[in-house]
Amino acid sequence: MIAGHFAVESTRHWPARSERCWRVRFAVCSAGGVFLVVAGFWMWALAETGGPGSFAMGGVAVGFAAVTLGCTFLLAPRSVPRPLVDADDRRR
Repeated sequence: MIAGHFAVESTRHWPARSERCWRVRFAVCSAGGVFLVVAGFWMWALAETGGPGSFAMGGVAVGFAAVTLGCTFLLAPRSVPRPLVDADDRRR
């Protein structure tokens, strides 16, 4: 949810050129958020158990992010949201 909010807010400074660009930006922000959450969980679990690390844990985080990227791209909003603030910084 925070990643989607970041994607929407990024249109204020960096407008998307097309619908496809907007959907890719939304999906990449969401996949990045999922990657950070899953990687953080795996690091926490590894620190708590004290067990040896494995490269498979990174692969799991990347796998979750890849699945999220695909699903979010398919389900992303099709229209670029209207900028929340006009050029003179008045709220609509």
